[in-house]
Amino acid sequence: MALPFNIKYFVQWALLGVLIVFAATYFNSKKNSEARRQLYDLPEPLPVISNVSSFSLTNHLGHQMTETDFLDKPWLANIIFTRCPTVCPQITRKISEVLQKLPPDINLVTLTTDPEFDKPKVLYNFAKANRAIATNWFYLTGDKKTINKLAINDLKMVSVLKKEDEMESPTDLFIHSSLLVLVDQYGRVRTSFETDSEELLSDIQAAIKKLD
Repeated sequence: MALPFNIKYFVQWALLGVLIVFAATYFNSKKNSEARRQLYDLPEPLPVISNVSSFSLTNHLGHQMTETDFLDKPWLANIIFTRCPTVCPQITRKISEVLQKLPPDINLVTLTTDPEFDKPKVLYNFAKANRAIATNWFYLTGDKKTINKLAINDLKMVSVLKKEDEMESPTDLFIHSSLLVLVDQYGRVRTSFETDSEELLSDIQAAIKKLD
């Protein structure tokens, strides 16, 4: 049975009132947040670039890891392959130096572009050879499709197999990013850094302060 007109009218105005209160609360909260940022000279938060989707990969110790292992703490990610003759070892040693100066609750994830070759033991030996082993550093390998989805789709890095006529040596296999990507404690990609930058450490430290 249809409600009397006056009750319909009342319900409509009640719903409108709820929406007005919600909107006022949202904008007031946003205004207070901006005022607080200005008052305490807090930096503007970093934009959200993308989100890390679910994955399951194997680390250099042979243990399965998923995206849930990296929640609640910010983390950095990069991509290498152990057969790389020059750039990857250099990047790894540079990151190792930087990681030692970052807070210990910052995790580091290194993906391989070459999972068919880079099995857990190979990754472990590579890390050891480059003095790049730490309790908060995880080298991940596994299914190629999963790695590509995480590296390319989610982390916005590049990983391309070189054509044979473009290879400068038998181990010159991939074109890939030399970036370090910052992911926040909620699994959101926020920014990236060039690993050859002289300001790499200070840039990472500044960016971490901008996480919200």
